[in-house]
Amino acid sequence: MKQQEQKVYSYHTFIMPFRWEGSHHTQVSMKDICEQMDLRKCWKKLDYSHITEEELGDINQDYRSLYAEKQYFHLYTQDAIYGGTNGIVSNYVFHLPGEEELVYSIQKNEDVYELPVKAIRLKIYNTGVALLSIECVNNQYSDWRSIKAVNDYGRRMNPPFLPENEAESICADKIAIHSSVDKTKEYFLFDIKKQIELFNDRKILSEKRIGDHILQLLNYRSEEGSSNEIKKFVADETEQKEPENIPICPVLDDRMYVMCLVNKNAGEIQENKDSLYEFIFVDTEGGISCPTNEMRDSLLKEHTYERWAVYGTLYGMTAHSFVACTDWQPNINSFLTQYYQICCIVLAQRASVLNFKDEIMELSFGIENRQKGIDVKHIIWLMELQERYVAYQNQMDFFEVSSQEQAIDIYEALRKSNMVEKENAVFKEQLDNIYNAANVNLDYGLNTGGFVFAIVALAMALPSYFNDGCSLQIADKYEWILYVGLGIIMLVAFTFIKTSRKWIAKRKK
Repeated sequence: MKQQEQKVYSYHTFIMPFRWEGSHHTQVSMKDICEQMDLRKCWKKLDYSHITEEELGDINQDYRSLYAEKQYFHLYTQDAIYGGTNGIVSNYVFHLPGEEELVYSIQKNEDVYELPVKAIRLKIYNTGVALLSIECVNNQYSDWRSIKAVNDYGRRMNPPFLPENEAESICADKIAIHSSVDKTKEYFLFDIKKQIELFNDRKILSEKRIGDHILQLLNYRSEEGSSNEIKKFVADETEQKEPENIPICPVLDDRMYVMCLVNKNAGEIQENKDSLYEFIFVDTEGGISCPTNEMRDSLLKEHTYERWAVYGTLYGMTAHSFVACTDWQPNINSFLTQYYQICCIVLAQRASVLNFKDEIMELSFGIENRQKGIDVKHIIWLMELQERYVAYQNQMDFFEVSSQEQAIDIYEALRKSNMVEKENAVFKEQLDNIYNAANVNLDYGLNTGGFVFAIVALAMALPSYFNDGCSLQIADKYEWILYVGLGIIMLVAFTFIKTSRKWIAKRKK
């Protein structure tokens, strides 16, 4: 989506990591999701090895910036960034028919912010997660109040709570993606104020956590995309049971991740710590979420990257944002290209591990409630989960993505702020624990079977031993004692097995 050359005050990218239901246990595969996007005919799949000039325009890049970007990353990471024959990720860009431009519109009370859309991208990963990115430019609002408002109101996809008065909502009143030529031509609309009114009137209650404009965007199809095989992406519980629908949900929460670069020297905002905190932690002007000075200063020190601060370039990274303030063009270019890709890798890592953790929780319910040991279905499921996690570790969980010093620093800072290492450690422990529990169940089953087999073998061997060691007259005379003894042994074995199972079942509750 090409934009006219104008003064740009800031760049805003809203990223929604989400997963599709059924990604667990290969019910709905990455290939299935890609086929759905292809059928819509408005999502263009990018082949970075043979990318065209038109496609570069769609993602607002040229050959020089793409060349610099690909040179920046290690070769072994590029399949997870640009895709390839290994099928780790597929990249798509949204493309309306013709040359129509789109605008991301945010309305809050009397304020309306109109931002031209630079590109809308979709990354689909083989771990069962995807990233939807809406990239916007701000060429109208130079003040910090407006920039902060765009970041906070533009990222919210669902009200986190229901205020008694709609005016007290911390969300925008309305978010729309409309035509740049005709504002009334709203392709994708999310009327949040109306939704809150419906909630308060108890006419509707939904916990879908994804804005209508996002669902409409994913489900949009061109006139050519009229295949009966197209399925609908849904987030409402009432629609999730329909077989023709694909349920999706955000991996994080009801807010999109924010990337924002302000085209100013950072010296001004560095002098105002409250304003800097609001910018980094995505608060509105005057709405600082940490008014305690000592804690504010500690958090700012932990979440800022100051390598080039003396030259007016400052970066900030949190679990919900990656922001920068600089007026140096090379740093601006790097933020919009290389650092965007680094951020996507880290978000995909975080989303993938959280998706695995959700899956292992489902698997643990089966083991906890099962009184007769783990079945073959869950053993296969656990083995496949292990295999997919090992594949993720080797294909996406990189120690570093570039040998450039600043790339190393930013990649490590993003992973730390997004708790990727901690989430990995917790999941590994969970996986080991459930694997050990499954082994205990299997060992108990094998030991019980071995015990029964030994009793049966003993019962079969006793008659031969008795006949060999005694005369036929004695054997015939005391034969009934032999069979009574065998019966007692079998009864004791049966009682032992049944009692053991009840005891284990009781311990599991």
